[in-house]
Amino acid sequence: MQSFQKEADAKQEVKSPPLYVFIPLELDNGDDFTFLSAFQKISILEERIKEICSILEKEKPEAEWIILWREYGVSDGLLNTEKSISSDSRQALKAMLKKQTALYPRLTVVAGSTLTYKERTILDLKAVAKHYKEEFPHIKAREEELIGDHKKQYIENENHVNNLIRKKPLDAKIKLYANKTRVVREGKIIHVHCKVAPFKEIALTDDQAYQASKPSNRSPYIQVHDQLSLITSICREYSFDIDYVKQLPKPLFGCLLSAYIVTRVSNIHSQHGLIQVDSKYGISYVLSQKYRKDIPIVPEDANF
Repeated sequence: MQSFQKEADAKQEVKSPPLYVFIPLELDNGDDFTFLSAFQKISILEERIKEICSILEKEKPEAEWIILWREYGVSDGLLNTEKSISSDSRQALKAMLKKQTALYPRLTVVAGSTLTYKERTILDLKAVAKHYKEEFPHIKAREEELIGDHKKQYIENENHVNNLIRKKPLDAKIKLYANKTRVVREGKIIHVHCKVAPFKEIALTDDQAYQASKPSNRSPYIQVHDQLSLITSICREYSFDIDYVKQLPKPLFGCLLSAYIVTRVSNIHSQHGLIQVDSKYGISYVLSQKYRKDIPIVPEDANF
């Protein structure tokens, strides 16, 4: 009798899978939004998050809420001729997301990636060059198969870093850029991932370079908690870095934050599918049968 009771208690302790509610934000690509300052965009984003969470508190209080948006969704505007945001803007965005996720404990935010920079020296670039050479040979190999030099952006960025090291003094200052997405939950940044396959991130001038990730933010995989795991990929790396990604644990869902990209269904590395938010192509879903209710589905043999 005692053993039966233990078995019954054990069964009661097993958690049933939660309901997952994904909210991809299709941020406006029109001039009215594009040319706003980063602080104005952050304010709009905050109001959207609050509005969404107030609805979900009433309609889906038991669910896991995941909000995400596209690559470069928050920038300082094209008037600056860059897709980047300033250090102050970045700090304001992080503070807002920490505040909102602290207010809503069921909320996870996969923040659309932002392009930012830190001031570094040419001496610092030596570690970047080493990482380009040793960590991503598979990306370089994929690019070498492509037709058209304009598509060989990883190779071009690696060559640019090496050229700067050769021709400039080691103490010369440069701007070192990175394109990062952050996962935020319960008032904390729990994961940072840096884009490893750059594509026209910056102009390759003598005073700046792009860093294709570093060991601390190399992996796009995050175990949010025991019932939620994600892959957070940025644009073309979802295809170009797939050999590395497929060596990682298979998460419940993939999140693809992109600008002007299509990807093949065969590249999906997750248990239940992919949610993509793209600047040009909008919002796309490819999900397993379990999650295919009332959402647009891409055919298994299609691009999107």
